[in-house]
Amino acid sequence: MSDSYDAALAVSQILISNLIKAGGQPLTSELIRAQAVAAAGLVGGGVDAERLARELAAHFDVFVRDATVLVDDAYRTPWLDRGGRDGWRFWPRCEKLMLSSLPKPVVEQIDDDTDRILGLLENPAKEGAWYIRGLVVGNVQSGKTSNYAALACKAADVGYRLIIVLAGMHESLRMQTQMRMEELFLGFRTDPTSHALTGVGLIDPSPRAVAATSRSLRGDFNRAISKQLVVPLDLGPPLLLVVKKNAKTLDNLRKWLQRDGGDNAPAAMIRGVPALVIDDESDNASVDTIGQTFGPDNKPDLNFEPTAINSLIRKILRLFEKKAYVGYTATPFANIFIHHAAATDKAESDLFPRDFIVNLHPPSNYFGPIQAFGLEETDENAASATRLVRLIDESPVDAVQLERWMPRRHKQDHVPQVDCEDGIPTSLRRALMSFALACGVRRLRGQVGEHNSMLVHVTRFTRVQNEVYEQISETLVRIRRRLRYEDDQAGSLWAEFATIWTTDFVPTTARMHELGFADAGPLPPWPEIEAILTEVVSGIRVKQINGQAQDVLDYESHRSTGIDIIAVGGDKLSRGLTLEGLTVSYFTRQSDMYDTLLQMGRWFGYRPRYLDLCRLYTTKLLNEAFEHITIATDELRREFDYMQNVNFRPIDFGLRVRGHALLAPTSAGKRRHTRDVVVSETYAGKVSEAKSFSLAREVLNDNLRSLEDLVSHLRAVGKPESPSYTDASGGGRSYENALLWRQIPAERVCDFLADYVTEPTARLANSQLWIKYIRDQHRCSGELAHWNIALFSGADGDPYQIGGIDLRARLRKRDEEVAEGAGYHIRRLLTNRDAGIDLEPRVWDAARAYDPMNRLNGERRREPTSQANCWARQRFSVSPLLAIYLPQPDDYDRSLPPVVGVAIAFPGSDNAVTQPVRYTVNSVYLAGAVPEYEDEE
Repeated sequence: MSDSYDAALAVSQILISNLIKAGGQPLTSELIRAQAVAAAGLVGGGVDAERLARELAAHFDVFVRDATVLVDDAYRTPWLDRGGRDGWRFWPRCEKLMLSSLPKPVVEQIDDDTDRILGLLENPAKEGAWYIRGLVVGNVQSGKTSNYAALACKAADVGYRLIIVLAGMHESLRMQTQMRMEELFLGFRTDPTSHALTGVGLIDPSPRAVAATSRSLRGDFNRAISKQLVVPLDLGPPLLLVVKKNAKTLDNLRKWLQRDGGDNAPAAMIRGVPALVIDDESDNASVDTIGQTFGPDNKPDLNFEPTAINSLIRKILRLFEKKAYVGYTATPFANIFIHHAAATDKAESDLFPRDFIVNLHPPSNYFGPIQAFGLEETDENAASATRLVRLIDESPVDAVQLERWMPRRHKQDHVPQVDCEDGIPTSLRRALMSFALACGVRRLRGQVGEHNSMLVHVTRFTRVQNEVYEQISETLVRIRRRLRYEDDQAGSLWAEFATIWTTDFVPTTARMHELGFADAGPLPPWPEIEAILTEVVSGIRVKQINGQAQDVLDYESHRSTGIDIIAVGGDKLSRGLTLEGLTVSYFTRQSDMYDTLLQMGRWFGYRPRYLDLCRLYTTKLLNEAFEHITIATDELRREFDYMQNVNFRPIDFGLRVRGHALLAPTSAGKRRHTRDVVVSETYAGKVSEAKSFSLAREVLNDNLRSLEDLVSHLRAVGKPESPSYTDASGGGRSYENALLWRQIPAERVCDFLADYVTEPTARLANSQLWIKYIRDQHRCSGELAHWNIALFSGADGDPYQIGGIDLRARLRKRDEEVAEGAGYHIRRLLTNRDAGIDLEPRVWDAARAYDPMNRLNGERRREPTSQANCWARQRFSVSPLLAIYLPQPDDYDRSLPPVVGVAIAFPGSDNAVTQPVRYTVNSVYLAGAVPEYEDEE
């Protein structure tokens, strides 16, 4: 891009940012184009305003899928009329405020989703007693607060009189939620001395609600408030309470609500008052960890005493005749593991979401676990290019530094020390410098008034956090001093910054631009960064965020100017607390639980025009853990999709979560009503591929000999083809660099696999398991008798002659080292396009139509997914495909034989042979019939 174009892009970003902050206008394509034209005129230089407008609009062209809803509509009486909104006052102004800062499709989807959630609650005007329990599952940092704020607005509009938001366990998180509810629901600040209008109140101040809690440090529902608060709940405006999940606070609320009522009956003051309880982070603290006891007749022990917070939430709910409880979480494992029949005499029945589960889908501009850990449904190059992970123990030197500085297992008296410059690991120092560069780039992109944050989360002990805080503070002082007094000669700090810039920032941003990521902005030339770097580093502040430190993340006071913060902390940074403008994360905190690890991942969310600057510095072990958790969570969400398709309620269908040898879905206390079962899985209908490769010479030689034997046999069978197709849509596919043989006997494939050595760390991409499945499947059903075999040659890799055929290596970016540096790992071997080398046009088109839309961005797929490919093979009786590559990293040792990589596309089967996989299952699952192919472990 030209300097003039980059300048116009930066100016237009400032103009649009000012419009968003001013509010009042939705961001339409016409408005964006007007800012592009204005910016082009300001900078001059013949900037293409139309091109600029298209690039800006691409960021706001966001796709959102409808939520998945698990509820049996046959049991429900529809009551919500979308056309009957004439009397609504809270939601219209909230919608208008959201349109000023969010893409229109996102706001429209929030509207649709919350209408559906509200409709799943009960009509507040309905007579008699009713109790609705549901769960809304979102993604970490994906906008759940906006969703439940919209739900609160609509609930107030239809007649719910009391809205209680249970907002986390820490006061800082409660205050953050209070302020968000002020902006989106109340419309005024709840300072003790000021009720100035804010947010929706600036749009329309007339809808009034009462707030019984405030944004101040002591603004939670305490005894003083309870004594002063006299509000007729059945008349007047709705009442909002934002309270933290603390036993004392909840007991204060219970006593105030109960007042003249007994423990077992609704109080007179709230009898008939419809109440909505919204439980944010509902898997945290709300779930009973003692575990309901049951008698020999499988009926709950009514004298059982659950944990205090769980008991108090249920006792508060018991006080109302008409109530709805809706939990919100990104990690629903603990919620679905609540026993569905748990109940006691003194409290309402437990919080299992028996009535509905709503699975929210994030917008396409959301950066979540699937994108962060390279699990997108794209080819290998695109997947690895979007990865912003930097492994901090990849080299032996880095691993030793990290273990000495912050051992994986340490105590609260540990003093982090390492014999390195500045006394911190080289990787942490590099992360700090990367953060400074990211802050500088954002400033030059025109994001001057935006916040920038860095997360350092390496220990749960506050005493150790203080040591880390001091070390980082001292390191920043030294960096500032050196930037002032050093020149840019070799070995200087300036040269170190320049190296990070040229080896990391420049190639990462360039590649993301090549792949069309709208949230990757332009990179300024190095001299412009160099000119402001000293000033940028001087403005960075370090904050210690934990229960003992007095620091707070005061973004509100710097809303107009922005602030650059390095947040050092632990548990307070692990749940719900938003780090605004988070760019760099340094994360080594160990946990054995899926939900804890995902919640600690504050780096998920939205990164408009600065995604390419974000970095996650973490360990190999944690990276692998996140990959597994992402797969397990995605699988559970797909289970939700299946349940919707077959019209099941949560109480009708047992749920399961994929297990792991070292990790658990949630804490042991929350799994008391679960059991591990072994479920038999199969290769049928899946692509199985080698992704980890040994670089031991003997293994490479053995695999090469095996491939040479196979190629010699194939050449003797007949001449291969290099297919070329024209599809019905007019698109063409050609495979000039590939050779395909059709209808090869299965025994020849098994002979090859018997000699092929797969990496021992690969659990399923195992040649012996492949052979066993092929032979068992053929013996049991006659399937997999004949195979298609394809050899894929690269365009730029080294040439090799194998069995009389010239093949080139396919360059595959090294994802990480495996087997202590003896090999390497890639993200994907077989691309979706290559998997269709043997599919005729009608089969290819049918496979593409099977799952036509990309669920991440809403675009129509150009190629069938792996699952669709295997489905089409079954439907059209296409043979399985054995695909062979010669994958190599850029830095491959040319003295070694080539790596041989193998992938298999197995057709689906109605008679599939299965293999065991462990799952953790919930009480509904256990109460039903366990299928014959499952065994308890």
